[in-house]
Amino acid sequence: MFEITKFSIFIRIILAIIIGGLIGYEREKKRKPAGFITHMLVCLGAAVIAVIQILVSQSSMGMVLQNPDLSSVVKIDMGRMTAQVVSGVGFLGAGTIFHTQGSIKGITTAATLWITACIGIAIGMGYFFLSITSAVFIVFIMLIMKKFEVLYIEREKQRVIKISYSGDIQTEIKIKRYFKNNNIKVIGAKYLRETDKNTHTEKETVYTLSLPQHMSTESLVSALKEFDEIFHISIH
Repeated sequence: MFEITKFSIFIRIILAIIIGGLIGYEREKKRKPAGFITHMLVCLGAAVIAVIQILVSQSSMGMVLQNPDLSSVVKIDMGRMTAQVVSGVGFLGAGTIFHTQGSIKGITTAATLWITACIGIAIGMGYFFLSITSAVFIVFIMLIMKKFEVLYIEREKQRVIKISYSGDIQTEIKIKRYFKNNNIKVIGAKYLRETDKNTHTEKETVYTLSLPQHMSTESLVSALKEFDEIFHISIH
């Protein structure tokens, strides 16, 4: 690992660009905040830092060999710079996570940025087999296992939706019946407003719902708009 030449540095840079690009390509196709270029730069940057760490260590060891008296002064820490990369990429990944329409998005992209940086460090350190094998499994997880998750693992999505509607208790029962028939769990219901305009009652309720994986927020809203009693829907 400590024997590093200009040619080996070149190989590490090229490998970091290729692997970072492979991981980023999948994110780019899905139009995620961090895509092809970002993942290449993260992987390359991590590899560069790892190479610098090796070069600094080589230089320090050379100084100690030439001047043994410096052995008590010069300290070599092979993990200091690379550790900063791992924590630093965490802030970059946090920038890809955002809250929209009652759900959290971008966590997978943040994870790919983090693992891309880890692979970049491994490449820079010269662990080529580890780097390539990890990249193969990452691509496998993102392409094959993701499809398996969507098809066979029923995950629930939590949404907060505010519904304004007119009518009596029967309207509320009708809405809840729709939730039940479509496997939508009502986690909570908060009644904000109820007015009576000459027996024409208007209500406003905030529902916290758990949607099945196959149902999108857009399809839920479209279905609820078919109710004559509902005149306004908003997602929080």
